[in-house]
Amino acid sequence: MEMARSMLKEKSMPNTFWAEAVYTAVYILNRCPTKGVQDKTSIEAWSGRKSSTKHLRVFVTIRGIFLGYSTQSKGDRVYNPQMKKLIISQDVEVDENASWNWEEEKLVKSNILLAIKSNILLVVKKKHFTSTTTRLFT
Repeated sequence: MEMARSMLKEKSMPNTFWAEAVYTAVYILNRCPTKGVQDKTSIEAWSGRKSSTKHLRVFVTIRGIFLGYSTQSKGDRVYNPQMKKLIISQDVEVDENASWNWEEEKLVKSNILLAIKSNILLVVKKKHFTSTTTRLFT
């Protein structure tokens, strides 16, 4: 819960995204080594095979805000603030030095970065989104 709270606080995201932050925090923590399962990841202990972390990214976007990882397909969960939809896409570029100002609904450049274990918020740059979309708000 602390990790999810930190993710939202770091980028001044509204509490509307609490579930997404918790989902992403759990996803990341399941891929981090832990003493509880003899320095293996939870995923490795459960499945018997090592999980890759090469796809891990920071948490927020210009065209969309990176909110985590899809469990149904190889893709990222990206929220599009203009369409108010959650999109699953593999076709993203990221700008880790930018963040989204939720109050003014605009992009903000920043040089503040945290370690991946603290889960940096990630901004997805450009590129079109093609894939499954889920309506987040009405």
